[in-house]
Amino acid sequence: MLYSHTIKLVRFYKGVDGLKTGYTEEAGYCLSATIKKDNMRLIAVVMGEPTSAIRNAEVSALIDYGYNLYQKETFITEDEILGTKEVEKGKERTVNIVVKEEVSSVNKKGYKIGELKYELNLKPLNAPINKGDVVGNLIVKEDGKVINKVDLTVEKSVEKAGFFKMYFRYLGDIINGKIKFN
Repeated sequence: MLYSHTIKLVRFYKGVDGLKTGYTEEAGYCLSATIKKDNMRLIAVVMGEPTSAIRNAEVSALIDYGYNLYQKETFITEDEILGTKEVEKGKERTVNIVVKEEVSSVNKKGYKIGELKYELNLKPLNAPINKGDVVGNLIVKEDGKVINKVDLTVEKSVEKAGFFKMYFRYLGDIINGKIKFN
């Protein structure tokens, strides 16, 4: 089956992956196009064009403008471990902390990013806890100014430990001197 797409840019502009064309007498030829290139997604919208050819040319020019002037810089990826945190009553005692979405910014090309500092704010963790659950947030500051705030989650789910697991863990902690009685 041959797929025909009404957005001609999908075939003629590498990276364009959709969105919506339209025409009405009042609005003219309109197009919302999306493109992902160099790990950065742009959306270009034009409205009120007299022809579909002009509409496509205008969107192409907007996309070129965006990629020529701006770039995306990623600071922290979703698989980067930011630290570990103890899980109360978990089958595992600790879990790795990660961001729910990558931490990045889009800036004009040539922009020099200032000093970045990260502030982790974590809640106490009690099992069970699932990957994707919000366990805190990460605040990103550039030269002391907050530029981003993202949710934190756990790298993998942690089930609640059963009675015997907790009993033997507690016993082991006593034997290993982690718990002391006065």
